[in-house]
Amino acid sequence: MRDRIQGRGPYPALVYGFLQVMRANRETPGMPPNDIAICQDGQIAELIRRYHDVLARLADRADVRAETTKYEAVALTLVDPDPPCDGEIITAFPRAGSALMLADFFEKLYTQYDQRFIYAAPALATTTRRLEWAPESPVLRDPRVEGYNPRVGGPE
Repeated sequence: MRDRIQGRGPYPALVYGFLQVMRANRETPGMPPNDIAICQDGQIAELIRRYHDVLARLADRADVRAETTKYEAVALTLVDPDPPCDGEIITAFPRAGSALMLADFFEKLYTQYDQRFIYAAPALATTTRRLEWAPESPVLRDPRVEGYNPRVGGPE
């Protein structure tokens, strides 16, 4: 039953990620406690830190036979909702080394996918191969993807 809840159902090899993006509301007078992400002293709110710890326990499933209630990758990202920084990621949280780093999220997913479908089943390569970006794609020059490390193919 738990497999169906997690969305794996009859697909135990499914590579499954969970990316949570939250508003990094700064504490102001009268703000409900559950809406606060950053306290007046600049510290991350206790509720957010506890939520981080709960999510971290769901991360890093590394094998088809591993615990089915975990995800291969989980990330928690706080985003500044206020001008002039609105939309910017709060880089101070989660701290370096956390299992919930956005910078590691896609790489973890891709690694598990490759291990389960590319390397373990080469006969299925025409079906399971991952697509690559063309090196000349204008998307790769867009400043919004700065820091993203895309899989780029060679010239055809």
